Parts: sequence; C-alpha cells; structure tokens
Amino acid sequence: MRLRPIALTILSFVVVTASIAGVAGATPLSLNGHWTTLDQDMTTPGFFLGDWSWTSPQAVNFDITDFLVVGDGFEVYDNGAPVASFLGKPDWTGIGGPCAGPFSAACGWTADPGTAFNNPLFNQGSLFFAPGSHDLRIQSLSIPATGPESFFPDSTVAFNAEVAPVPEPASLLLLGGGLVGLAARLRASRKHSR
Repeated sequence: MRLRPIALTILSFVVVTASIAGVAGATPLSLNGHWTTLDQDMTTPGFFLGDWSWTSPQAVNFDITDFLVVGDGFEVYDNGAPVASFLGKPDWTGIGGPCAGPFSAACGWTADPGTAFNNPLFNQGSLFFAPGSHDLRIQSLSIPATGPESFFPDSTVAFNAEVAPVPEPASLLLLGGGLVGLAARLRASRKHSR
C-alpha cells in the first residue's frame, strides 16, 4: 500500500525534472528582430530540432515564414500547446503561369526570409505573445514537391521576435483626449434626444 504514494512521488519528480530540463535546454531567442533560419533534413514532416525561449516584461511580436522553395507549412507550439498553424499555400507545382521550377524567381524562390515574409506565395504570419516566459517549438506540416510524387529531403522555416513598441506618452494623451471627447459627444447627443 505504501508503494503507490512513493511511486506517485517519484513519477511527479521525474515529470517536473523533465519539464525543467526542457526549458533549461532551450536556446534563448534574442528579441532583436533578426531572422533565425532553419533548414533541417527530414523526409516527412516532423518537429524541427530544438526549442527557443525568452522571458520579457513586455509583449513580443513574432514573425514566421517559409523561405527558399515555396510550400513548407508549419505549426508553432508555446509551452507545449499549439498556438497557430501556417499552411494552405500551394507549393511551386501549383502556382502555374511562368513558374517552371522550384528555384525560379517566378515561383518565389528566395534565400532572404524578409523577402519571403513579404511574398504572398509563402506560408507566413505574425503572432503576438503576452509578457512572460515562452518556450517555442516548431513542427513542419508540409514539405514542397521536387516533381511528381517526390519531395525535398528537408524543410525550412525562418522566424524573428522583437519587443512590441510601447506607445509614447503623447500618443496615449491623444488617445485619452479623443476618448473623453467621444464620451462628451455621446452624452450630449443622448441629452438632446430625450
């Protein structure tokens, strides 16, 4: 009978230790807006190796994009929970028109994540993280085709993070003044309608 509480205590210790070790082993993500690029060998979609973490007293803007060949899709996890998926854009074989091969400009090919982020052919998006501690993992959901029924042996993703700008005091005063004026106008219109 005493074995059950002891086993539960040991199991709890292992789970807590493993979760602490996972966060402690995370790569700190600089909140400077510079792109981190990952090009990982994988023949089928799966998690990229590693995780990235930060702690910030301010909110953080996080941008993520496919780059190189159009067609990689992915999902972002924060502290083990899925946050957002970026999927649905066709790979280069579905673009049509002058797009004749995965490495052509007409198909969107670029080694620059900033260019890819601004190109609607790529799966990309922005996330907003509240102040606090975050530990991100990224899972590949799709890998672009190299041709009929064959796929690249790797998946790519790029991301950056930076502290969200805090409104200037003057901007807050203007906003506050506008809200006071709007409230006064609503009050006056209600008074006249009675």
